[in-house]
Amino acid sequence: MPATLRQIAEKLGVSVNTVSAILNKGRGSLYRPDTRQAVLNAARELNYRPNASARATRTGKFGCVAMLQSVDPVRSALLPGCLEAVQQVLGERRLHLTFAAFDDEELLRGERLPQILNEWSADGLLVNYNKQVPPKLEDTIREGGLPAVWINTRMKSDCVHPDDLAGGRLAAEYLLKLGHRNIGFANYWIGSRDNLEDLHYSVRDRYAGYAAAMREAGCEPRWIWEEKPPRAEDRVTFTRRWLQASHRPTAVIAYHPFTALPILHAAMTAGLHVPRDLSLVVFHNDVVPEFDLRPTTVLLPERETGRLAVEMLLAKIDGRAAIQPPRAVAMRLERGDTCAETRP
Repeated sequence: MPATLRQIAEKLGVSVNTVSAILNKGRGSLYRPDTRQAVLNAARELNYRPNASARATRTGKFGCVAMLQSVDPVRSALLPGCLEAVQQVLGERRLHLTFAAFDDEELLRGERLPQILNEWSADGLLVNYNKQVPPKLEDTIREGGLPAVWINTRMKSDCVHPDDLAGGRLAAEYLLKLGHRNIGFANYWIGSRDNLEDLHYSVRDRYAGYAAAMREAGCEPRWIWEEKPPRAEDRVTFTRRWLQASHRPTAVIAYHPFTALPILHAAMTAGLHVPRDLSLVVFHNDVVPEFDLRPTTVLLPERETGRLAVEMLLAKIDGRAAIQPPRAVAMRLERGDTCAETRP
């Protein structure tokens, strides 16, 4: 039979409040390390299990956050580092995460969202809709009065996302400082120029930041993008065509590694040296070597985005904040082997 807080306290000769603070309230840092460890060891030895029902009755909270997302994975992509940070921060506060994936039409029925929270015993929502967001979903969440924060999505309020606009500018300004003036922006991965509004905001923002920096430097922005994205098997051939054109770019910013890889492959098979003949910057969550080169990378702040989203949501759940302004998380550029100054 699981032990009670009182039994653990009696075994160690400490107060019940001390045991409760360390095991159930996330206040272990207020106590000496040896006291914390003794309580944890005794809880393990006596098979202590927190009484979730009692805690919910006492606090009015379930100790749970639900991640709300679509059954369509295209609409609810989440980077691994972001999810890891969400789980870590919740774990540090002795909270847990549950996933709620629903058909969009079902979710948009006004009475369904409060019902979801009751069924899932959740105190608030992390909304993981980041592409083709149903038009009424934001209103449905707000009208339901539920604490919610959007993650990796740019909304008017209550959202945390990477600062892709500044990231695009960062990449362009770095190449401009190296002397490049003919700089392209390439995206083979998703969407086309004809349906920008249906794409993840980062496609538009990275290009907009790049284009603004180019125009301020007196240079013309250049999309390297077909009407429809080339198929994976056609990307190297498509890239080789524009690399062999008379006025090809001397540098390229790749939206995603799925664009950067065929560019590197095509450059090498076309007899171009990277970075002597062509410089390349890519957006990614890590510096991943390709063809023995470490790409110069604008690093996506995955973990920081996840951490800040949880902190914003917990502030709303605890009543410390109502409507929060959007939070754009800064990116940084990691220099690699794929950029060089332009040659005379």
